Amino acid sequence: MSSNVKEISMLSKEIRKNGTSPLIKIRGITSLIILTFGIVVTISGVGLLTTPHGPGSPLVFAGMPIVLFKDLHVCLGFGMIGFILSHLILNYKALLSEIKQLFT
Repeated sequence: MSSNVKEISMLSKEIRKNGTSPLIKIRGITSLIILTFGIVVTISGVGLLTTPHGPGSPLVFAGMPIVLFKDLHVCLGFGMIGFILSHLILNYKALLSEIKQLFT
């Protein structure tokens, strides 16, 4: 039992020394996914907004059918909701600290 405690203690010291904890990596990956989804949702939103609609319009933006852009926009938009919620949960302490600083 004590050997496990020693191994965990050594692993914890190694993580602190290297500065790479699994939680930091998860936060970084989550932020990167939110950024990527946000860029794609923004581009697809602009494409949906600027493409002419109505009878006789080509319904194509950047060589892709508008239906595909619409589906991409909606699916990634909903996907962002989950990643934003996980981002808020992972950074809960920092968020509370910033809110406290706003009101003090």
